[in-house]
Amino acid sequence: MSVNTLIPKPHTSLQWMKMSSLDEVKEKHSFLRSRLKNRRIELNLHDPYTSTLEAILCRGDRRLAAVILEAFNSGCSFDAWSEHFNFQRWMDAFASCGIDPQDYLKEKPAEALLPWDFLDTGVDKGFLFSDNPLKY
Repeated sequence: MSVNTLIPKPHTSLQWMKMSSLDEVKEKHSFLRSRLKNRRIELNLHDPYTSTLEAILCRGDRRLAAVILEAFNSGCSFDAWSEHFNFQRWMDAFASCGIDPQDYLKEKPAEALLPWDFLDTGVDKGFLFSDNPLKY
């Protein structure tokens, strides 16, 4: 059984949601592991650190270009492969650029101008908001 962390992505009805914190994701993983009694079922969980970085990058804005360059210059590459991924290097890159990664994980107000709003996907933002199961 594979379980992925919910990453509230742009252009979806959940784009306004906050991302669960690392501690919350780890707690949820522990809960799932503790409830799985059937040893014939293999539980695959997406790495919480990778999920957090993915959420930051997909909800980011132009300021992240400096962070990505800094991370690359500090040795981050092939990060999709777990043996190369170094979360601390990414956090150091954020600190070096003076950017708080938590800002990208927070809940967004319904009226907020989002970094991706200028992209036209053919789906109206109002429709996405009306389809949001967690409406304000």
